[in-house]
Amino acid sequence: AENLCKDRFMRSVIDEEGWISIKLIAGFRR
Repeated sequence: AENLCKDRFMRSVIDEEGWISIKLIAGFRR
């Protein structure tokens, strides 16, 4: 379920920004 959630999140970010947003990467480097 976690993997699916992450995939959905990434898809949402890519959908909004059109590309993997820096925020997403920054969130992973917490």
